[in-house]
Amino acid sequence: MANIDHSLPRVLCGEQRVPIGTHIRFLENNLHAIIARAKASPSRRNDFAKAIVCGRLQGCKSNELLFERPWYCQQSTVCNVCGYIRHHRRAELMVAETDFKAGHQLIHAVFRMPTPGSYAQSLEFAKLANQTRTTLRKAIAIWNRQHSTLSESIHSYAIGLHLAKRPTDVWLWPHVHLAMVAGRNVRIGGASLNNIETILTRAWKIAHIQLTDLDASFQAKGKLSSKSYSPDECRRRHRGKVVTPSQLANELAYACNINDENDTAEIQAQRDQLLHDLGSPTTFTRSRKRNSKSGKLSVPNQFDPVALGKNTVLSFPLGCNAAKSIEPRNWMLEKDDLIQQSLAHLRRHLKKSDEVHSNKE
Repeated sequence: MANIDHSLPRVLCGEQRVPIGTHIRFLENNLHAIIARAKASPSRRNDFAKAIVCGRLQGCKSNELLFERPWYCQQSTVCNVCGYIRHHRRAELMVAETDFKAGHQLIHAVFRMPTPGSYAQSLEFAKLANQTRTTLRKAIAIWNRQHSTLSESIHSYAIGLHLAKRPTDVWLWPHVHLAMVAGRNVRIGGASLNNIETILTRAWKIAHIQLTDLDASFQAKGKLSSKSYSPDECRRRHRGKVVTPSQLANELAYACNINDENDTAEIQAQRDQLLHDLGSPTTFTRSRKRNSKSGKLSVPNQFDPVALGKNTVLSFPLGCNAAKSIEPRNWMLEKDDLIQQSLAHLRRHLKKSDEVHSNKE
């Protein structure tokens, strides 16, 4: 493994600290991806312009070498960073209401639609897969009415539509992820009609009885534990796999997040087109507790670099391979200017795209 030079300035991106050069490449890749996505939804160019600017301003204290964003666009449906943060914060609220001492377990399931052979099929399967969220929610509610004890109930869950492209796929392949916190006696696998895998799979297949080649898989991820154990400790203590609060939050957030950090611009654009043609529906479902005390969702928006003692603010202009330093008190003017530049940039590309389509016709 290469040694990391911690004396170099680094940028906080999610939970990672990356070199400035890496961050610049991320911004440029993000710019190209958003342009491709904007062609599928040109009416949202204001949202896309804000997403382009998200991460282009970074503040740092003079005695530190770690830069962080003073502003987040909060366009969670088009900005992958803000979308990830929002899903993760919601997952953290669910984790805060989870009892890690009751012996509950985490179960993850995937419900796979057939491989589409055309865009029309991809669209049809995406619509049906998104309806699976309602099917699973109702089936879980019925299960809980019949299994009301703590050890046999489903205590919380997150369900989300995913539109991915496997190496051999031509079109986006719809499937649904389900992450659920279940009582310790909830079973998966086997031929019994009284296990959650059988019940949910049967309800899903009945709802899509017109389709063949449906496939579902379930996996027990482990027992919830507020403490993490190494594999050696688990063997020594005769414990199975354990799931910590941070791991549970990651699983719940992943189930709901339709975007993936490894998506290409082409995949993102195809997904945006599918969602646009579906009518921009909600693609995730989370369980809610009555009389919840976990508080309201809190997501980052903006922080005044001057008030936070940031002596240095960097701006990363569009198309540049270097950052420029600006006065911290001028950061909001710089942000507004970058948004206007992004809008102009999008208009030029959308105009070129329209001209290309006109010439083809």
